[in-house]
Amino acid sequence: MATNRRVLPGFHLSLGYTLLYLGVLVIIPLIGCLVKASTLSYRQFHNAVWTPRTRAAYELTFGASLTAAAISVVIGLLIAWVVDNVID
Repeated sequence: MATNRRVLPGFHLSLGYTLLYLGVLVIIPLIGCLVKASTLSYRQFHNAVWTPRTRAAYELTFGASLTAAAISVVIGLLIAWVVDNVID
């Protein structure tokens, strides 16, 4: 008699939902951006991605991610230090 050895019941259903959600929210818009960008000449593309407004958006995005990463490193090291001292 064959036994069902699945660890997570409903795994295929949840994986399918996750991939559908990923496709709708991430992959389809990304493909749309690539298709639109492929219709532009180099000069048009450069003019679209290198305006003062887009440079400000790049600065905000990279600055916020760098700040978040720095905070995460500090908090992560602090938590690791506390856990290491509690275990010893």
